[in-house]
Amino acid sequence: MLVSTFEVLLKPQFPKDVLLPAGGQDISKLSRTVIQGYFLTLANVNFFDVTVSLIFTVEFPKDTTPELPKSFQDFIDAVDITGKNLFPGNDPQAKLIPELIPQHDKARITFTIPKNATSLVILQPDFISQPQLLKSTNFEARGYVEIFISSQSSSASAQLLVTPQLRGTFYKDLSATNFSDIGLDQIAYDLPTATGASLFNFQLSKVPTPGATYVVQQGDFLFSIAEKAYGDGNKFNVIYEANKDVIGPDPKVIIPGQVIFIPTL
Repeated sequence: MLVSTFEVLLKPQFPKDVLLPAGGQDISKLSRTVIQGYFLTLANVNFFDVTVSLIFTVEFPKDTTPELPKSFQDFIDAVDITGKNLFPGNDPQAKLIPELIPQHDKARITFTIPKNATSLVILQPDFISQPQLLKSTNFEARGYVEIFISSQSSSASAQLLVTPQLRGTFYKDLSATNFSDIGLDQIAYDLPTATGASLFNFQLSKVPTPGATYVVQQGDFLFSIAEKAYGDGNKFNVIYEANKDVIGPDPKVIIPGQVIFIPTL
């Protein structure tokens, strides 16, 4: 189910090459740099745990500008489920997993929200491991987010309160010694959801659906699963490549009860 669009930035407020009229004020002196991240709050209003998969889609810039994102490795992603931030380096629940098809423009993250708990997912430029981004200030990426209930959930249906936001931190000069010269400020605003509502109703699909997880049934083969999902059984290798760690070395052998992910073409 579509949730919202997003825009992740590390850019000046005004373009660096803005043209000024003769005798006009130099508005570059008014400009600060903004670090803008995407924050998605998910509240599990059910009395049972819910496992969800989020799919992020980004069309990465095709030019060779070094600072522009080339893959999801250029992003910080984190999940706060129980009051503690989880990062990809120390917890697999916070890891964005790029999909193979199309190349590098889709990634998923799967995690469990405890009953009546609220989680927060964060996506922003990775200026921590790439501090040069703070100097070049030329990072921007846009895309959209989808969410699916996972077949690993304890129920085939669930309700979630979904609140997408963009949050920006502004600064003038991070190397300044006086706080007033740093020019630090923040802003946050809600994004409209695709449905116009905040309460989302999810139903677990009983057939293999692109972008969602699927429980292998008795009599299934990857060919038959691909035929149901894509209308073309010959695309079974797309599913196999995304689930090698679950299926094992032989794509002809799948076991009922295995939970696999059906990539989006």
